[in-house]
Amino acid sequence: MKIAVPMPKYGIFKPAATLAEAQDTIQAHLSGVDALAYAAFIEGNSRAWVDAQNLLYHWNLDELERKSPVTDYSRLIRQVLRNRLLEVEERVRKERYTLACWNKFTPDIAIEELKAAALNHRIHSHPLLDHMSAEGLPPEAVQLFLDNYYVNNRVFHLHIAAQSLSAPFSMRAEMYKNLYDELGSGEPSEAHPLLFLRNYRTLHLPDTIIPLTGSVFLLNTKIYHTFLSGNVLQGVGGLGFLELAMPAQMEKIFAGLKKSNLPVKDLVFWEVHITLDKEHGESWFEEVRDLVRSREDAKALFEGGMSLLDARARFYDDVWGAVQEMIEPQQMSA
Repeated sequence: MKIAVPMPKYGIFKPAATLAEAQDTIQAHLSGVDALAYAAFIEGNSRAWVDAQNLLYHWNLDELERKSPVTDYSRLIRQVLRNRLLEVEERVRKERYTLACWNKFTPDIAIEELKAAALNHRIHSHPLLDHMSAEGLPPEAVQLFLDNYYVNNRVFHLHIAAQSLSAPFSMRAEMYKNLYDELGSGEPSEAHPLLFLRNYRTLHLPDTIIPLTGSVFLLNTKIYHTFLSGNVLQGVGGLGFLELAMPAQMEKIFAGLKKSNLPVKDLVFWEVHITLDKEHGESWFEEVRDLVRSREDAKALFEGGMSLLDARARFYDDVWGAVQEMIEPQQMSA
């Protein structure tokens, strides 16, 4: 399936064959990208925010999937311009997340605060998941949900692989076990991106997905914290918080898809994750305890964790808004 994300004008430029050409292109685009970053992340302009996320999607995937050689001067252009966006987004993000235990830090107090933050996040009572589990969704809404979920699911194993490159040696074995699970535990046909496609057996498998911006934002946030932030603890916090929060979400989604009349035999992806994510999440706090040596360490874990849960909740927000538009006309005509 093709993921169709439009490229904003700031990302359209001729390939650079020399350093001088790259510098000229950067200068020509710099003021526009800076203005976009300010509008998107400081002013909260919704159109600018969409354009910023679409730009980051293309440039981040190019980096994650290594689509361009390091000698490509066009890659230099993308990196410089992307950094201008990320610098502003990161500054805003850091102001958003503060630790209550900052002035009374101990590792144990910090760990308890992290655990409470993950388990009390609004994502656990999201109206999309509550509605799904209680009533199910009509077929077109199921299609919308699955299409947008796939945008992230198809590359989740790459986040684990990318995170492992900078993770402490003591954590790598567990990460590779997680990666092994994601790729089917030695059975290629059981790899989780392929298990996910079984959800489509009674639906339409699209040739092209046009994702909601919340899906794109979630993917960008994962790539930033696991691969681009330069702080391994942000990625550890991000993936850890996701796995702590995931089993309850998976249970609601599994129940909701069954109520939506998808055959249980096609929902194995959700069943597998209810079990695996619970196992991964339960071990997370013990694994990170030795990493929390300072309040800065705890802040990095907290920032990565909350940032990813907030992004996932934003993804659900966008899907829920679109689902409500589908449901309300049906309810009015009933």
